[in-house]
Amino acid sequence: GGGGGGGGGGDKTKSPTKSPTKSPAKAPTYAPTKQPSSPRPAPRPTKAPTKAPTTKAPTKAPTKAPTKQPTSPEPRPTPRPTKEPSRQPTTPPAPGPTKPPTPDPTKPPTYQPTPQPSRSPTDPPGPAPTKAPTKAPTKAPTNEPTYEPTHKPTPAPTFPPCKDDVTWHKKDEPVKDCAWAAALEARCVAKGDDGRWAFEACQESCDTCHGENPCPADGDSTSWIHASGESFKDCAWVAEFSGNRCAQPGSDPLGTYAFRSCPVACRTCGYECGSDDPGWHKEGNQNARDCDWVAAATGVRCDTPGE
Repeated sequence: GGGGGGGGGGDKTKSPTKSPTKSPAKAPTYAPTKQPSSPRPAPRPTKAPTKAPTTKAPTKAPTKAPTKQPTSPEPRPTPRPTKEPSRQPTTPPAPGPTKPPTPDPTKPPTYQPTPQPSRSPTDPPGPAPTKAPTKAPTKAPTNEPTYEPTHKPTPAPTFPPCKDDVTWHKKDEPVKDCAWAAALEARCVAKGDDGRWAFEACQESCDTCHGENPCPADGDSTSWIHASGESFKDCAWVAEFSGNRCAQPGSDPLGTYAFRSCPVACRTCGYECGSDDPGWHKEGNQNARDCDWVAAATGVRCDTPGE
């Protein structure tokens, strides 16, 4: 009996207790807040670290106070002071000295004066002085008188009627006819739809009638040259291609056109050569293109060879 009582007083329990031995807390702790409960950190660290730092990392050094005015007139300040002062207010000097003066003066004057003075107002002097008088008196008169004069005078030269062609007008401008050309000398070198110059078709208006303008005995002017001043462009040059060159101005102060100063080359004067040959016609055209055909455009057709 005594052994059984001693075993019951000091033995451990056979299984753990259903509840902790200590008394439970009066209330459970609160769940952690999403944000700190105070703007100031707690005196002790929290049990678990925060999800993110509370503040941004501090700058390496305090920033300098900004200046009241920009340090440069440029839109943005430079990272460092410029090596040279700003471009304003003065303008930078030119990258190099100005160009040196031209190596030569202006073009020299013409090589020589014009061949002869202009025809107006006075006529040019003759090419050479008159011949010296004969060394001896003339021969004695003939033994017999000269032949009697002919019974009738020689017939006067015949020229085509001097009139304007009423069908002529400036190319592509029907209202500009011979009456229009008569107003200005420069209009006499207008070209018509038919290829004729006004001085050819408008003989009365442009004063190029053959009967009223006899060809000079000594030929064309020896002083006229082209307005370019090139001495080889004279009346002989005009005659080489009169169809176009008769409308060229001269170098004289009035700018006289070639058809005035070179009337022989341009067929704007009349020779006392009688009537046309009724049997003449252009080579290879039989009778289709005769002297009447030439007369319609003398400036370009008088050089036409015949049969």
